[in-house]
This record gives sequence, C-alpha cells and structure tokens, in this order.
Amino acid sequence: VINANSIAVLPFANLSNDPQQDFFSDGLTEDIITQLSKIRAYKVISRTSVMQYKQTPKPVKEIAKQLGVSLVLEGSVQRQGDKVRITAQLINAVNDEHVWADSYDRSVSDIFSIQREVALAIAAVLNTTLSKKETKELDYIPTADLQAYDHYLRGKLLTENRNKADLLVARDHFLQAVNRDKSFAAAYSGLADTFLLSSFRGYEDPVAMLWQAKKYIDTA
Repeated sequence: VINANSIAVLPFANLSNDPQQDFFSDGLTEDIITQLSKIRAYKVISRTSVMQYKQTPKPVKEIAKQLGVSLVLEGSVQRQGDKVRITAQLINAVNDEHVWADSYDRSVSDIFSIQREVALAIAAVLNTTLSKKETKELDYIPTADLQAYDHYLRGKLLTENRNKADLLVARDHFLQAVNRDKSFAAAYSGLADTFLLSSFRGYEDPVAMLWQAKKYIDTA
C-alpha cells in the first residue's frame, strides 16, 4: 500500500557549467530531504535510496513505483558566483499531475531560507498543519558561515567515495568547517565519520581512530 504522503526527493540536477558544483546540488538534495523529514506527517525516502537515480535517470512514474511513493520532488540548481537559481516541482506520480512548482533566484547566502520555503510550500499544497515544534525545527540553521557550509558539503561528497585518499581530503574540509564555525554540529559529525570509516577499513590505526571519532561525536 502506497502512503499518500510518501515523498521521494530526486537528486537535484546541477545546471552550472562546472561539474565541480555537484557537491552543492547533492548537498541541497540532502538538506531538502532533511527538512521534509522534520514534518511528521510525511514518509520521506532516504538519500541513499534516491541517489541511485542520479546516474541512471528513469521516468518519474517508474521511480515512484520502485520506491513505493505517491509524490516525487525534482529540481535543478544553477550556481554562479554568489548567485543561485533553484527550481523545484512536486509531482503526484499516481496520476502524473503537477502539484506545485516554483523557482528561486537568490543569493547563495539564502540557501537555508530556500530549503525552508520549499518544505513549507509543500506542506501548504498538501494541506499539512505543522506543529509549533515542526515549525521551529524548520527554522533551524546549521551554520551562518557559508564557507564553512561549502567545506561541509565538499567533505560529505568525498566521504561517500570511501577510499583513503578522499577520506583524508574530506577530513580536512570538515576541520576547516569547524574551525570557521565552532558550533557547526553536522560538520563535527562528518569529521567523526571520516575517523570511523578509517578505523573500520583499517586505513589508519583502528583504535586511535575510534577515540578520535568518539571525541568529535561527543562534541557534535
């Protein structure tokens, strides 16, 4: 049985002329998944399940059937300098109808506001009443430092490659993120991941790596 409020957020397409900006479009995809997950009424498909469609795109109806969802959010990101253009559209995959669409031409510094607005717009079109707690959670901003956020997103993308060289570069990005913003919890968490993976895979001294991971988990 497909839940009427089940949503899959497909990987946002990177329309920038620079393939290096993939870290930004992937990061936006993950952040919108996180925002929608804060709304209890929705069943949101995990990032791991949706990222497979980045390399092998399929028709929306087919993806929805494979993931067992009724709603699909797709979009694109174009980033140039400190400007960003984000488009998003929500599709009811059961009857192939467009439920909602919007585009945002803003400064990159508004990225968290855009993510929040997308979540609120979807809640509005689906007639979802948000609790005070949900509204407060949607207002949460992980960091006010955009360069720290950039380092964090780059670190996240590199961590996924799971090899030692990329993990070490990812670790450096996370360190730069927390050095810029000492209260950036997600970046401490990412940093801990690099030590955990290094420990599990035997890239560096497993015991020493676990202690390092614990330190950053506690800080996060």
